[in-house]
Amino acid sequence: MTISSDTSLLGGKELDAVGEPVSAMTLDSNVVLLVGQRREHEFRIENDITVENHGNGSSFSVSYDPYNRADPIRENLTELAAIIGRTVVHAKAYVTGTLEIVLDDGTVLTVAPKDKYEAWTYTFGNFILSCPPGGFDPLPR
Repeated sequence: MTISSDTSLLGGKELDAVGEPVSAMTLDSNVVLLVGQRREHEFRIENDITVENHGNGSSFSVSYDPYNRADPIRENLTELAAIIGRTVVHAKAYVTGTLEIVLDDGTVLTVAPKDKYEAWTYTFGNFILSCPPGGFDPLPR
């Protein structure tokens, strides 16, 4: 399910990770999803991830903030790791700044933009796409 009210894709097409397997997940200051046989696609996620599985009806939110001074946040990371080995069937960046990754088992990962910081960054070779604060759409809604 897309949480974006605007279905316009940034650049008019899906990201190049389509058809590639999720090969690893790492943690540093962010959740990093590595996609492709050679881990050539990187999704660096700096915001909560909504995970919905349309196949079995489950859903949960992944939160990760290791630098929260009072109480570091590490929620549902083990559950997220279950996507390793799944294949990306859709990878979309909407003009609103929402990132959506759909996997072959019906799992949908959604990352909304943040108001003050980058919510996510996608890299592939020399291509870098980073969601600016508030998303890409320059028109207020």
